[in-house]
Amino acid sequence: MATYLNYNINDNNLQFQRSTNFYKLNDPSINFVFEFLPMNISTNIRVVPIFQTFEETNLGFIDVSATAIIDVSANNFSKLFKFKSNDITFDDYPNQDITYGVGNVSCFDVSFSRATVISGWANQATQYLSNTSIAADYIRNIAKEITGGLALADIFSNQTEIVDGIVNLDASLNQNLNQKIRTNYATYSYVDGMLTYPDNSNNLYTTSCKQLLDGLLSSVTTTRGQDFLKDLKQQSYDNLINEGLIGDNETTYYINFMPGDVLAVRIAYIPKNGDGVPAGNPGNYLGVNPLHTRSYKVFLKMT
Repeated sequence: MATYLNYNINDNNLQFQRSTNFYKLNDPSINFVFEFLPMNISTNIRVVPIFQTFEETNLGFIDVSATAIIDVSANNFSKLFKFKSNDITFDDYPNQDITYGVGNVSCFDVSFSRATVISGWANQATQYLSNTSIAADYIRNIAKEITGGLALADIFSNQTEIVDGIVNLDASLNQNLNQKIRTNYATYSYVDGMLTYPDNSNNLYTTSCKQLLDGLLSSVTTTRGQDFLKDLKQQSYDNLINEGLIGDNETTYYINFMPGDVLAVRIAYIPKNGDGVPAGNPGNYLGVNPLHTRSYKVFLKMT
């Protein structure tokens, strides 16, 4: 069975690493949450983004400073995960022959800076708890760290410039997330981006696809699980009609997302001078208090 967490999506416990990256919540608007572990990216403010390392694991993302949520179109992500099999009854799963992977898609076009922070706010005053974007939260955190407690953005004369700088990072974040997916596919294009599990490459995307499939198959008694199986049957029928695939032929199936599904990614903003260094320029620092990397687990809620 899928892991059940007695939390709502805005519970601050979700800032901390979970024991699994596929879980259900006590929230009727959420079918499940899947933390897509390879999508763990850091960006330096006004510097080219860099990637964090990832090791194969069933754990969720490491702890984050805050969580945020934003609506995205399920259609944008529904060709991302795929697997190839000649049997979707899964009677012999996981022992049956299946290859797992991701498609050659550019699915990320997300306004991360506009995602609404739902736990871990830099300023926890009541008036900010329901309307704080990542961009606003980040600049308030800068103010809090520099002053040692005053989490208000209007202490900066260049507040608009700072916010615009964070918003402008959305394009590079999306570009680099999509590039990671394309690079993986290009490496394994000779097998259509799919591999058996496990394989000698310890491919992170193969692992993630299998983890998502495992999670959905553990939920087949739920409405969402039944919808998943119905969708696979429809894909099988479509393949039969369109391509004449019958008998023992292996067929490619997509794990199509549906409204209420949540795909989680992790992004982190590293201060321009680096983690643990005061703001400003050498010889003209804004005080002695250091700025630190601020990370967000962003829940992409499918609509």
